[in-house]
Amino acid sequence: MVKRSDVVNWAKDLANRGVGVDYDGQYGTQCVDLVNWVFGKFFGRPLSGNAINLLDSAKQNGYTVIYKSSGAAPKAGDVFVMNSIIGGVNYGHTGLVIEDSNGSNMKTVEQNVDGNADALYVGGPARYRTRSLTDVIGWIRPKYEDADISKEEEEEDMFTISAPNRGIALVTGGVFYALLDANDPAVFWANGVKNMQVSTKTFDNFQKGSVK
Repeated sequence: MVKRSDVVNWAKDLANRGVGVDYDGQYGTQCVDLVNWVFGKFFGRPLSGNAINLLDSAKQNGYTVIYKSSGAAPKAGDVFVMNSIIGGVNYGHTGLVIEDSNGSNMKTVEQNVDGNADALYVGGPARYRTRSLTDVIGWIRPKYEDADISKEEEEEDMFTISAPNRGIALVTGGVFYALLDANDPAVFWANGVKNMQVSTKTFDNFQKGSVK
């Protein structure tokens, strides 16, 4: 499978050399060509349309699509889509996120950002950019190998804990959460979360956050 670092390092190499890729052989090195190289060459499922159409195309091709309105922030390896109006037409713009966003800005590699007069016909090479998330609509997250590992680790880090005269609580990421509904434990267990039966003293230490 493909790792985030494989795609990010490939894009950085393009930007470092000041070259671009022309995935479809039309209109030079457009912004869409860079991300379609990722989807087509790395994952075998290229997208269609202008940049503004990529989120819909990605959903149709089985990729994960996240909208900015969700409150999330793009991560390294994501492909962002933003509004970009040229001549009264919103063609959109796209590129690859190369570092996890702080929620306000993102560092990217993008093509066709030099502003040359013939950009619609010949495009432009890959460049590093730092952008605000203001005009971003959403982003596409391919299924990276290390993303799966991270999800598995997160699931393994979650468990319920119970003790005599203490009821049942949830522990995830080292944080203790009281379960406020009697039906909640069964829901977690049905979804594969393990339960640990411990002593009252250990339970109390978990609750205090001072397990030794």
